[in-house]
Amino acid sequence: MTHKLLTAAAFGTVLLLQTSSLAQASIFSDAKEKFLENQAERQENREERRGERRDNILENIADRVEKRFAKHEEKLNAWISRAETHAAKLKEKGKTVTEAEAAIATAKTDLATAKALGADAVAQLRAVEPADWSEQKTAAQAAKEAVKKAQTAFGQVLKDLKTVVAALKTAAKS
Repeated sequence: MTHKLLTAAAFGTVLLLQTSSLAQASIFSDAKEKFLENQAERQENREERRGERRDNILENIADRVEKRFAKHEEKLNAWISRAETHAAKLKEKGKTVTEAEAAIATAKTDLATAKALGADAVAQLRAVEPADWSEQKTAAQAAKEAVKKAQTAFGQVLKDLKTVVAALKTAAKS
């Protein structure tokens, strides 16, 4: 009888172990299902964010280019105004500054041209519709060329200002 009790007792624990294993298995399968659902949801969210970033990439580039051109314009305007005040002081002293004034006028017109080219380049960047890259490639390349052209124009203003400085130095020595 003791043998039968031990067997029954052993059978009971085995039965309990089997029942708890089934409970754990169902908990694990529920957890696995939740994990897979969450994983699919995260994947969808990731794809959505990627698409939004792709759509906004040229808009972000346009914002950065616009800020950069505004800084260039601000600095160049400050340099031009400093050159004008310096030329005015030299003129008060009786120096001839016609060459410097002509160079300042050239720098101002070149700055206006550079500003217009910069605004056009930013407008082209903003006009590119977010789509498949093969569809927007030509528009994006045209916008990139417009940005390069504007950068070159701002560089020309800087060269003009170097000419202004040289003319002012020459006027100060005479």
